[in-house]
Amino acid sequence: MATPNWNFPVELHYKLPFLHYLPKSAFTKTLKTLGIYKQMLYQFSDFAITEYTDKIINKPKKYFFKETILSKLPVTYVKNMSPFYLTNIYFEKMKTHKKLIIAGGQKEDGIFVGNTFDKYGSRNPIVRLMMQGYENSLNELINVVNPSDIHEVGCGEGYWTMKLSEKGLNVRGSDFSKTVIEMAQLNAKERNLPQLRFLTRNIYNLDPSTDSANLVICNQVLEHLDKPEEALLSLKQITNPNLIVCVPREPLWRALNMARGKYWNKLGNTPGHVQNWSTTAFTSLLKKHFTIVQVKTPVPWTMVLCKLK
Repeated sequence: MATPNWNFPVELHYKLPFLHYLPKSAFTKTLKTLGIYKQMLYQFSDFAITEYTDKIINKPKKYFFKETILSKLPVTYVKNMSPFYLTNIYFEKMKTHKKLIIAGGQKEDGIFVGNTFDKYGSRNPIVRLMMQGYENSLNELINVVNPSDIHEVGCGEGYWTMKLSEKGLNVRGSDFSKTVIEMAQLNAKERNLPQLRFLTRNIYNLDPSTDSANLVICNQVLEHLDKPEEALLSLKQITNPNLIVCVPREPLWRALNMARGKYWNKLGNTPGHVQNWSTTAFTSLLKKHFTIVQVKTPVPWTMVLCKLK
């Protein structure tokens, strides 16, 4: 049996092998007729994994595959099929990554919740490099504090709460969205972390008696809020005494979005971002309520460790 074209769906290769021998125009027309041309065209590209595949991965009943086909194929077969994945190391990372259940652009009460795509499991080398920088900065700030317990406010689907728990830290997470809290619980169960606590909490109405922690983490949340200063006052009530906050660093964030061809009609602003801060502007806001201990600037974020005044 001939090896499929790089963008040829494996399922269809076995179910409808005649497609492989069609001229390119007829092949394309047939896939369009079947209604899966877009999935197939991008199936093995980084753009698909980050922008398209992740959007349909949580809707298995509507689509014919649940996860990227590459994870189910021998390395040698993938090498012959796709020029994008030519090394065993790269493929091994793909096989061992446990897919995160994500919100994928869902809204709750008119607000975007969770992650649009699984950036933590992205195959795009630039995205991976940026996320590594983010993780390094976060770990360095946490090590400065050496906290007895951590509360991640705005935990989304639970990635960082789980990551910190796996390091042996006493951590819990909360989010206003019931939808993503359910996803976080499922993600934790998938990773054999059923003991993790994920609670539904509104950032504007945190309770010091139940929500306080030695270290509060609130990363990539404030940019989504209409009243960020009110949220900071609420965080102040539960900070005992350490707080790490992180937001996109402007105008770099928008510039990078536009460089990858995204959100040009919004001048690079990510949907759901209603606040935009430079590092200087963000630290000035924090200084009203906290003492700045350390500032990190992993591309393209501003991450700050603060303490109560």
